[in-house]
Amino acid sequence: MTSRIKTALRRSRVPFAVGLMAFAIASCDDLVSPDGTGPRREALTVSGDSPVFAVDVSFWAGFLAESEVACWYDSGVRHAIIGTQSSSFTQQQLGLAVDAGLSVDAYVYLYWNVDMTAQVRTALNTIASYPVQRLWLDAEAPPNGRTASQLVDKLQEAVGACGDQPCGIYTRKVWWRDNMADSRAFAHLPIWYAYYNGQDNFDDWYNPTYWYEGPFGGWADPTGKQYDSDWTAPDLCGVNVDYNAMYTLAPPAGPPFQAEIGKITVDQASKDGWHAVSLDNTFASPVVIMQPPSYAGAQQSTVRIRNVTPSSFEFQIDEWDYLDGAHVAETMGYLVVEAGVHQLEGGALLQAGTVSADHQFTSVTFREAFGSAPVILSQVQTRNESSAVVTRQRNASASTFEVRLQEEEGSDGVHAPETVGYIAVTLGTDVMEGSAFEAALTPDMVGSEWHTLSFAQSYSDAVLLAGIQTFDGSDPAALRYKNLTSTGAEIKVEEEASG
Repeated sequence: MTSRIKTALRRSRVPFAVGLMAFAIASCDDLVSPDGTGPRREALTVSGDSPVFAVDVSFWAGFLAESEVACWYDSGVRHAIIGTQSSSFTQQQLGLAVDAGLSVDAYVYLYWNVDMTAQVRTALNTIASYPVQRLWLDAEAPPNGRTASQLVDKLQEAVGACGDQPCGIYTRKVWWRDNMADSRAFAHLPIWYAYYNGQDNFDDWYNPTYWYEGPFGGWADPTGKQYDSDWTAPDLCGVNVDYNAMYTLAPPAGPPFQAEIGKITVDQASKDGWHAVSLDNTFASPVVIMQPPSYAGAQQSTVRIRNVTPSSFEFQIDEWDYLDGAHVAETMGYLVVEAGVHQLEGGALLQAGTVSADHQFTSVTFREAFGSAPVILSQVQTRNESSAVVTRQRNASASTFEVRLQEEEGSDGVHAPETVGYIAVTLGTDVMEGSAFEAALTPDMVGSEWHTLSFAQSYSDAVLLAGIQTFDGSDPAALRYKNLTSTGAEIKVEEEASG
């Protein structure tokens, strides 16, 4: 007797909210007129020829008031160094400093008994959406019996974790001499040193009078000096700060906002297939969203992106791992925008950035709060682990949202950290690089049955981007679409069936 195992795809009975953006590739007649609102104020360009008055603060200062930071500027402050101990305080303080016209650095206080790479990466995730010039590695914690060689190795690991972010060392001469054996291993990096003589100059470095003054660690020239501490310095504009003299990098004016919208139809012979996209523009920090795929082939799939460069990226039709990866031709729209905070032609606020995330939910705080919860599209930008994965979101508000990676149900559910790109935009219609578009959010009602979307505008050559905004059902799932026309489309939530 022959036995048969009957299988069936599960249907998602839990409804989800879906965020979407619809575009016309070519500009059309019903463009939204600009309202004349000017761009956000850029950070002041500071000359590196002479040191500037700088302050540093941490979470101990709490949330700052806009009036306090504006008062700093009026008092001559031109640079701020922000501690990364608490992401919410860090991002609020950075945002206000930048908006006040200050250039900014950040620092991470290093604990020797905690993984150095993890500490630095956490700090980098916190500051990723801000124009931070340098991340200072704060070396001053008690070594607790560690040798100079061990401390050098740990600090080398922290430096290596900085990656492309310029890093420097913050310390004191006496601490460095006593605990690091005056190591010269970091003399190629900027040095910001603490010496509380109340003098906003570097005379103690170049013309030392006492043994605890002067150069150390092989550094020839200092970049910054913390010359008065928050214990003894008077509060500045009501805020407890340290006082510094700091040579700053002249921050770039920042690349102008640009976006690129396209649509591609490809098939795929195997799960090893990848497709290259060459961009017409060159971006400084591109964020790519390319989802969902159409529904020509019924195998459950999503879109995976890797190798994002200033002028190109690669993608594949990413079937879940239990499938063979070969797939018939599907059509995918894509949007590439410059990371940062942007105001579009009709006044809509758009923010784009990246964050490191794994299979646990990670909180993302917008650099500038929206008036209400925006449409948020997110997508993995890297391929640090080959397992098929999608991003899932929850708890979107005007200022934050949470995102995580999700593998198929048949896997172990654990995924290595990946770079996740996100684009958040105000609901409504606007214009982006000459193309009309709209951003909309469905009610919490989209499931495994086809759901009809009706656009607010008509698009001559429509591109649809969409993503699940909620986490009402925890089964791994992604979106698919069909019947895309100038006035609408159909979408559904598609669960994978490995379990």
